[in-house]
Amino acid sequence: MTTARLPLLDDAAAVAAAYTPLGGYAIAYGSHATGHANSTSDLDLLLVHPATQPVNLPGLTRAVIALHHRHGLGLDTEVRYENKLAASDHDVDRALALEGYSPTQTGDITVRPVPEHGTDVFLNTTTFRLRLVLNALTTGHVFLAGDPRRHSLDTTAAERSVALLATSLLTHQSHMTVSEAVAVLVQAPTGEAGHDWLGYEPTPALHSVLRRGLTALVAEHVIDLVPHGRFRQDDQVRRAALAHFTAYSAGVRGPVPASMP
Repeated sequence: MTTARLPLLDDAAAVAAAYTPLGGYAIAYGSHATGHANSTSDLDLLLVHPATQPVNLPGLTRAVIALHHRHGLGLDTEVRYENKLAASDHDVDRALALEGYSPTQTGDITVRPVPEHGTDVFLNTTTFRLRLVLNALTTGHVFLAGDPRRHSLDTTAAERSVALLATSLLTHQSHMTVSEAVAVLVQAPTGEAGHDWLGYEPTPALHSVLRRGLTALVAEHVIDLVPHGRFRQDDQVRRAALAHFTAYSAGVRGPVPASMP
């Protein structure tokens, strides 16, 4: 982003501050947050709020649309505002528990590319909304307003979650590098990539996110760090971690087991 576009973030922060309740926070993510936006790219915003303090979503939506008009930005309504602008802390917990990928009691997950037909329907499902929340917290984003501690805790927990997602997609490998974990998030085995897959790009920032997340999983005895910068996973231990993930994922909201069974 050029310095000429930085006032956009100031304006977005003012809008976010007006609608973010106590204990919540707001972030900007996507191309404007990473400096890759063009002159009309829309601004992606996410406001996280306590479930006990609902957001004035109609008012927030009007304010965000007005923000785009003031700065000459395009509007992307492919995902409805009610499915992308706000998420409760319970929604965040569900996203961190990888519920957007349908974890099973046996520790399996299902990741399907964005469907070629019926895309507009899929993009407005709860499944996609939970994926979007996890993606926003694990890609380049800008803190705008609210509780910085809550934001930091959620971001750290999200890094562990996306690392476990990557290891689950590498279930056929007992050893992996961070670069291999990046690759499996960036492109599907069938070739889909970017927004047709999980919405990640092969950036140094994603490499850093995954290294922190994988290192956290080492500390929690889910995987091991072995020589030459590689990580080793045991299929049974990883499956147990994923099967218990509803409580495990957001250790900041509940205890994290010292080790997995």
